[in-house]
Amino acid sequence: MSSPLLMAAAGAPAYVPAGSPVTSIPQPEDLLTIPGTSWVIAGSMRTRERPGHLYAFDATAPAPAPRALYPSASAASLNRARFGDCPGPLDDSRFTPHGIGLSRRADGSFELLVVNHGGRESIEAFDVTLGDEGPQARWTGCIVLPAGASGNGVVALPDGSIIVSKFLDKADPDFLDKMVNGQSTGNVLMWKPGKGWSNALKQDFSGANGVAVSADGRWLFVAEWSARKLWRFPLRDRSAPKSVAVDFLPDNLRLTDRGTILVAGQAGDPRGVMTCKGRGTPCPQGFKVVEMDPKSLRLRLLAQGGDQRFGGATGATLAGPALWIGAYYGETIARYAPTPR
Repeated sequence: MSSPLLMAAAGAPAYVPAGSPVTSIPQPEDLLTIPGTSWVIAGSMRTRERPGHLYAFDATAPAPAPRALYPSASAASLNRARFGDCPGPLDDSRFTPHGIGLSRRADGSFELLVVNHGGRESIEAFDVTLGDEGPQARWTGCIVLPAGASGNGVVALPDGSIIVSKFLDKADPDFLDKMVNGQSTGNVLMWKPGKGWSNALKQDFSGANGVAVSADGRWLFVAEWSARKLWRFPLRDRSAPKSVAVDFLPDNLRLTDRGTILVAGQAGDPRGVMTCKGRGTPCPQGFKVVEMDPKSLRLRLLAQGGDQRFGGATGATLAGPALWIGAYYGETIARYAPTPR
């Protein structure tokens, strides 16, 4: 296993705050762009006042207005051929989305996978279709995670398998202390149709977070959040994994249309990020968004910041001319435009 290289993204950010942000989406922890469109899907985590939701907005609109994708009026339709072990439809009132991932099927349709913590620890699946008024989502099934596993990131493989990061074990009372000390708290799991769950990798991680697969299907990327590392693992050969150390807590990963990987994360410490809301103290923290070359693992700084208006970034996506950034608290998805030259 290769030793980590420190690859701090230097220089001026490539994007700066600009234009109207998207507001009124509580805790937009993760977001993605539907390929070939200007539509962005955001997962809105559950709050004390309301269940979680999935939203969509058109990134080309001057003032994007989010519309609910789920829960919605679209009827659930369990795909038993793919999700035969799913116990049944999700309880909408307990829906708690976390990481999200979108894949295009061979017929051109889309499947959205959502890590869920409400009612059951699971991966919830949705068919996403595009109409004249934008995307629609219909629940099609679920995969219950192994006992004790708390998932975080999710990504599908071309063969129908699903990769999920196990952030922590729910039965471990010391998980946060372990994260603070960079000790292992979980691993990366793989679900195969007809075979179920197994370990996708041989190593454990300190806060396994975002996951992504390169456009050519050659590599799997994992964000090791509390160890401040980005990992690349081979999927087609036995070459050695490589890792890059960063100077922030890398959270969600997102593959771009140009084949690079976006990495958003907090410029803080694990305990501060995980406990600030419970203490009732202001949560906005510094953040960075970088773009990683999947071959060289070199990083380019796209955005940074953090103040009372917006901070603590957890996910980012490129859509239209802008970079869109979500966070695990607040109700804002920030809009950043290319830095004027």
